[in-house]
Amino acid sequence: MKTRCAFLKFSALLLVIGFQGALFGQASDAIKPTGDFHALIVGESQYDNPRLALDRPAKDAQKFRDLIISKYTFDEKNVQLLLNPSRQQIIAELFNLRKKITANDNLLIFYAGHGFWDDQANQGYWWPRDAAIDEPSNWLSNSDLKEQIRGIKSAHTLLVSDACFSGGIFKTRSAAEAIKSASLNIQMLYKMPSRRAMTSGTLTAVPDESVFFTYLVKRLNENTNRYLPSQELFSSLKQAVINNSMVVPQDGVIADAGDEGGDFIFVLRNSVTTAPVAKANTHGANTTIIRGVGVETGDELFDRGLENLNNKKFDEAYSDFTKVIAQDPQNAKAYNARGRASLAVKRYNKAVEDFDKAIELKPDFSWPWLMRGLTKMELGKPVEAIADYSKAIEISPRYTNAYNNRGVAQMRLKKYDESLADLSEAIRLDARYVLALDNRGILKIKMGKPDEALVDFNKAIEINPKFAGPHADKGMAEINLDKLTEGEVDILKALELEPEMPRAYNYRGLLEIRKNNLETALVYFSKAIEISAKYTEAHLNRAKAYMAKKDFTSALRDVNIVLEQFPTNSDAAQLKAEIQKANRLSR
Repeated sequence: MKTRCAFLKFSALLLVIGFQGALFGQASDAIKPTGDFHALIVGESQYDNPRLALDRPAKDAQKFRDLIISKYTFDEKNVQLLLNPSRQQIIAELFNLRKKITANDNLLIFYAGHGFWDDQANQGYWWPRDAAIDEPSNWLSNSDLKEQIRGIKSAHTLLVSDACFSGGIFKTRSAAEAIKSASLNIQMLYKMPSRRAMTSGTLTAVPDESVFFTYLVKRLNENTNRYLPSQELFSSLKQAVINNSMVVPQDGVIADAGDEGGDFIFVLRNSVTTAPVAKANTHGANTTIIRGVGVETGDELFDRGLENLNNKKFDEAYSDFTKVIAQDPQNAKAYNARGRASLAVKRYNKAVEDFDKAIELKPDFSWPWLMRGLTKMELGKPVEAIADYSKAIEISPRYTNAYNNRGVAQMRLKKYDESLADLSEAIRLDARYVLALDNRGILKIKMGKPDEALVDFNKAIEINPKFAGPHADKGMAEINLDKLTEGEVDILKALELEPEMPRAYNYRGLLEIRKNNLETALVYFSKAIEISAKYTEAHLNRAKAYMAKKDFTSALRDVNIVLEQFPTNSDAAQLKAEIQKANRLSR
């Protein structure tokens, strides 16, 4: 999979840094809301090194430019679009902004492209067009970027970076007239200096198609508030990103940087206008660009398909990607995306066909290898899934999702040591990877180490308290430690967060077994199966409960359901033999 992470540990992030031009400690009254809104938009897709090429960033940059000009108070003459610039070109444009921007103006800088995090130097970098993988002279460091921003004497500067070095910068009236008439709260946010950061909150590799960017644009498009502080923007997109990706966005103040509680304010235009189309072409020779005659381009169809996919409109997404493929039969990304739509609605064979085609067209595209592995797991083929995950890791050696998924497949095969190694590697690469922490906790329960499992579950909950999985799994660990009351509390919390969570109902059934409430346990196992008809563990647990009731017919029915799906499942085969033996002895 092409990611914006240059094959190392990073994630998409939105960084918001309100650098005020005056010296630290200068009175906030010096900031007068009379300035203009400027923007520098950078998109890096075509690199001098072909291995680094990305499809989306330049297109995302153009889309972001069009949005802020058409909907917010950014005049076209104050918005500079740089597509595939070198390091020198980026630095030169930042230096030019020093001459243009006054202490009353506002500056937004947007970057989409590769990012890099250097562990040894504890430094993040942007990779411009002329970046070399093993030679840093053309990399643009966080430190260099911050120095350039400090040199721009703006009232507020907002940096939006859809790249992969999360944590690298942490800890009709004119727009000015509109600000003057705003509420006191907005005026105070505008007047006070701000040094804030918003990030995706993880170092997980980010696909070329950024969920974070999708919801950033969606929220800015949907906003109807005249004044939109960046903190409010973050709050409106955070949960959507969590629900549709494996990252957890975060925001906060950059420590020791002079933040005084202010914020960057997006200001709506009085009426929405149509932004002029940026005169740049990164679409490729196979895409027809026709403006104003009702013909949808491949890019437009692909973007709409991604939006439908993110909004769980899977049939519509499938149709959109099919139209893209009709226009461009060699589009590996469209086959991969259509496969994801099929996988979401459990059309597994169709999904495999599309992932096969994506891999055939672009063998070094690691994402379809990952997705085909996920589909093979759904088809009950963990050995084949492991091969696909291993290929994804070979292509992208720091692909945390592939390590996590391979660890789960190893767990399914009871290769616990191999599973532990993969899940631990995913966590080493990204200490905030909630799903890997949760899965490692589940593994430790299976290894008979519930105390150690609780450490992982508690860490996952600390990072994302609204993720139901770790709450339910923590409850199961507590049940294994005979802490039945605590276990029930955590399972109920999981069901509060996700009412249709089959795993939580399965755990409730096991809890009732421990309480000797056999009939109640059957109710919960049945509920889990009602939600997920092929849930192996719930079928096996219900079979054991039926066997305890001497209802051998029902017990065998559950076991046979599992064996029909997974003929080599040793647990099911062993339980079937036990049920048949018990049935014979009962006669």
